[in-house]
Amino acid sequence: MDSEWDEFLAEHGDDITTTVRESFSKNAHLFDINDGTHASWHDNQLGILVVFTEDEAEHLASEEWRLKEGFASMPAFREFLGRMLEDLTARAVESRFGDPMEAEE
Repeated sequence: MDSEWDEFLAEHGDDITTTVRESFSKNAHLFDINDGTHASWHDNQLGILVVFTEDEAEHLASEEWRLKEGFASMPAFREFLGRMLEDLTARAVESRFGDPMEAEE
């Protein structure tokens, strides 16, 4: 089986690599909701996809939930999304440019 696989890769490996690379480049700006919440760079733009289940969306919109979770003075939606976007952005910037905290040292 290994020799058959090696033969296949020898014959088709470069084509597969090219196809995958072209597909990634062509679709880099697209987000798939099935991938969940994530961030991705496309050229010099950062895209952030935030995915919620129906229950999560309902809880974010629910005044009762906000009070129960201690967000009475600040809407939970703003607090939760703010922290999530800050984390996703920091990770994306670090992945693209390196850790900014290391540059300051």
